[in-house]
Amino acid sequence: MPRLFNDPLFDAQWYLVNNGQRGGNSRIDINILSAWDKYTGKGVLVAVNDDGMDLTHPALIANLRTDLTYDGVRNTVGQGFDKASSSHGTVVGSIVGMAGNDGIGGVGVAFDAKIIPGLAIADGVDTAKLFLANLAAGASVSVNSWGKDPAFAENFGTSGSASDIAWGEAMNAPIRPMWPYRTLPATS
Repeated sequence: MPRLFNDPLFDAQWYLVNNGQRGGNSRIDINILSAWDKYTGKGVLVAVNDDGMDLTHPALIANLRTDLTYDGVRNTVGQGFDKASSSHGTVVGSIVGMAGNDGIGGVGVAFDAKIIPGLAIADGVDTAKLFLANLAAGASVSVNSWGKDPAFAENFGTSGSASDIAWGEAMNAPIRPMWPYRTLPATS
């Protein structure tokens, strides 16, 4: 049975339910409707470790566990973020767990899940402490979208809308490494 949502942007979320609304082929989506019959994320804690997250975003706030927010730069829990850009993390958090049927924005894949925001993409973050904080908070899932994949940028470009073009340009821009790389010793 199809779910009905009162969220104004749900009909534009072609990756959830594609009816050809962006000129593409219908049903080329993640086939979420059948999953939602049994799974909505209820009872699941999802750590979204990224560049922070907008902790006051109206479409996310119902599902945010701000008391468990982890700032990887300051190594603090429940105190928000200091100097986090929060742009990419807010998008990722929205895709994962934007609240459903609140009349705001769109719908997350796991719209009943609770999100633990984490600041992972910043100078000085100790990822071991980040993951330990995720475990201590009781996260069942850890989302870590820390790099860029050329395949993502290929989905956006000159044939799309102005916002698609901007995404494509941003994704194709050079980036700096997000953590220090080290060479592991050879094993025999």
